[in-house]
Amino acid sequence: MLKAVRQHTDCAWVLLYIERWLKASVQMEDGSVVPRQAGTPQGGVISPLLSNLFQHYALDKWMAREFPHIPFERYADDVICHCRTEEDARALWRAIADCFAACKLVLHPEKTRIVYCKDVNRRGDHPDIHFDFLGYQFRARKTMWVKPDRRIFAHSFMPAASPKALTRISREIRH
Repeated sequence: MLKAVRQHTDCAWVLLYIERWLKASVQMEDGSVVPRQAGTPQGGVISPLLSNLFQHYALDKWMAREFPHIPFERYADDVICHCRTEEDARALWRAIADCFAACKLVLHPEKTRIVYCKDVNRRGDHPDIHFDFLGYQFRARKTMWVKPDRRIFAHSFMPAASPKALTRISREIRH
């Protein structure tokens, strides 16, 4: 991790404090002190920065080098990769799992999945046909295209506020 930080700064005091942060013990809610084995504590102020830096080198750069033909987006530790076929998706899944294993990480077994983006042009069957990302749910939705002489109705794979986000918004408004 410090090697990655050194790519972005040579400021001695920044490196010193990040190294101390990475090696410091963690005090639990019951007051006990536990030595840290790896990583930063959940909720730590430096954790999002270091996590993003780690993901940049461990995933972003790796994807650009190993799978430049597969577009993807990442926000913190959430990633969406756009594969053309299920075989490509399964091969990428295995490769990412191997890449993470080399870093002593594992993919979340319930959150990692292949989603079939079913729409008017993709009519196959698959158990997963929607996903949530950053408060939006992506799924087939009824859409309309307006042509000069007519309207065309179809289903397109599009985002809208996720049910979880709508619940949160409703609670906030009621509050």
